[in-house]
Amino acid sequence: MKLAKQLGVATAGIALSFTAIGAKPADAAFVGVYDPNKWTLINREADGFVDTSGSPEQIQLFSGDNGSTNFGTTDYLVKAPVAGAVTFKWDYATEDDYAFYDAFSFVKNGSVQDIFFDITQSGQGTFTTTLAQGDVFGFRLETLDNIAGRGNVTISNFSAPVPEPFTVGGSLVACGFGLWMKRKQAASQKAS
Repeated sequence: MKLAKQLGVATAGIALSFTAIGAKPADAAFVGVYDPNKWTLINREADGFVDTSGSPEQIQLFSGDNGSTNFGTTDYLVKAPVAGAVTFKWDYATEDDYAFYDAFSFVKNGSVQDIFFDITQSGQGTFTTTLAQGDVFGFRLETLDNIAGRGNVTISNFSAPVPEPFTVGGSLVACGFGLWMKRKQAASQKAS
């Protein structure tokens, strides 16, 4: 009987461990760890801004247009809590002559990947890339001249890695169960 109980405990512990190890990170919109208040807006020589009134479904980023005729950038950044893929739909428009003057890019750890800088005034698409835990990533709108109108991009269908609640919870349950069994075993040996 004692052997059957120990095998049952060992099997349960192994099953919980494999479940926790095999858990995949969940996805999120602009909620939880990706709620707009967790992001940072950074303007360099620009007066760009972000409209989060559409969250959690979407946000809208606007480039600078301060009249200075200088180059500037507007970044909207957040840190990835776990590794995984980030994907989103983007819809770009500008009041300027061309998107070239107010280019849209993806930023990861300071590296910039151009997404849209065409000689039209609008465009749309989907972007996907992978993130490592701790990567600082987000969106950038540049302005070549800070005049003639803002560029803006709407980000929707945003999906990025978040910690899986079961991984944390399952690990806590497994640890608690192990401690309980250890105490029970120590008590039974003391009674013998």
